[in-house]
Amino acid sequence: MRDVSDLKPDPDNPGWFLGFVVVNPETNVAYDIYPGQIEAFQEAKRLGGGFKSLGGRYCPELHEYWYSQSILLR
Repeated sequence: MRDVSDLKPDPDNPGWFLGFVVVNPETNVAYDIYPGQIEAFQEAKRLGGGFKSLGGRYCPELHEYWYSQSILLR
C-alpha cells in the first residue's frame, strides 16, 4: 500500500486522497500519485511513452486511481 502521508484527504470522498496522478490516458495505466504538480509532471516526463500528470485522487484501501483530463487535452 502506498504511503499517503504526503497527500491531502479528499473532503468529499472519505478514504480517498487528492493529488496529481501520473497516468497514460491512452492505456489507462496509472503509475503513482504525487502531492505537487511539478513533481508529477517531472515523473511523467521521465517515464515518457504517453504518460501525463493529471489532477485526481487515490484510494489506498482499493488501490484505485481516479483522474480527470482537462477538456483541453481531449
